[in-house]
Amino acid sequence: MPHTHITIIGGGIVGLALAGLLANTGRHITLIDHGHPPTAGLKIPYDLRVAAINHASECIFKSLGVWDAITALRVSAYQKMHVWDENSPARIGFDCADVGRNHLGHIIEYSVIRQVLYQYLAGHKNIHLCYETKPIALQEIQDGMVLTLENGEYLHTKLLVGADGGNSWVAQEAGLITRSKPYQHSALVTTLKTEKSHKHTAWQRFLTQGPLAFLPLAGTHQISVVWSTASEHTSHLATLPEIDFNETIARAFEYQLGEVSVQDQRIVFPLTEHRAIEYTRSRIALIGDAAHTIHPLAGQGMNLGLLDAAALAQVLMDAQDPGKLAILRRYERWRKGDNELMLKAMSGFKQLFGSTSALHIHARSLGFLLTDKLPFVKNYFIERAMGLSGDLPMCAKEPEFS
Repeated sequence: MPHTHITIIGGGIVGLALAGLLANTGRHITLIDHGHPPTAGLKIPYDLRVAAINHASECIFKSLGVWDAITALRVSAYQKMHVWDENSPARIGFDCADVGRNHLGHIIEYSVIRQVLYQYLAGHKNIHLCYETKPIALQEIQDGMVLTLENGEYLHTKLLVGADGGNSWVAQEAGLITRSKPYQHSALVTTLKTEKSHKHTAWQRFLTQGPLAFLPLAGTHQISVVWSTASEHTSHLATLPEIDFNETIARAFEYQLGEVSVQDQRIVFPLTEHRAIEYTRSRIALIGDAAHTIHPLAGQGMNLGLLDAAALAQVLMDAQDPGKLAILRRYERWRKGDNELMLKAMSGFKQLFGSTSALHIHARSLGFLLTDKLPFVKNYFIERAMGLSGDLPMCAKEPEFS
């Protein structure tokens, strides 16, 4: 039976990043994913799935030595963010110059990050990438876990990491307690071409139906649009004739970027708040969406997952037995508090901005006004969103702060 030190279930960005962060520890790492391995080369049109990568995540990729390869493909740095409310005159603007930076973050396609991380891992002899199969059974033994794979193979591992999404097989098989609550919203995602340049700015308008975000892509007139709204509304938007859809989006966005034209299919996916009550047990750890999923209105889901991977890698760095519960609990204590805080904040924002009551509208207006007029408050929010503050893993800190 093959033996490995650490097995990661899930070949998304977070699972690949964890494998990369552990690649030079001398341990044998196995990554298992039921899908196909990423392919080299850009897909045209743009990948519909994009991530808003903040400074902490950028530092993680730089620590792996893959950031230059990512930026050599297709990325879009953004310097500003404009947010405004449909039901009040409230507006707020964020500018990277306010905190002495040259960008707030980058919008990057999932496929770009995945193919670069995959190519990086493929160059390490101690990492085994096992695609197009999945685990079907899990058995705990005295010194580890035995996985049975769909392809008939068995694998002995010291630590099993679930990076396999909100409906995590690892969490279910390990008996970890999780809680899920539908948001009653879905997200519609597509790519648009805009009449006016996006000016390397991220835009978000809080509408009664739900937040509408325009995220700048590499082309100055290319935008990724995410509209989180009631499921009935997203279904309606997805089936509108193209000309009607274009007009609906442009009008909802108050023509900030002029006329728009849809460039790709419109996909809809349900939104669910998911949290694991336990991130760890002996020989088991959850990271990324397997541990927590949040509303996309703040664009922080991927960044939280990458911080999970970085924190877990750091606590495992010098551990003789990576599956020991005492070691894994250090990771859970480190990350669970920050993740829970973000989950609660996003739930609160969704309720506050989804309400049309006069009291909530007044509260939103006052909050926007005070935040915009008080530089120390605004800068706090900027730095927090950029991943420049908080209890960060070493590889997520900028060199002068590490």
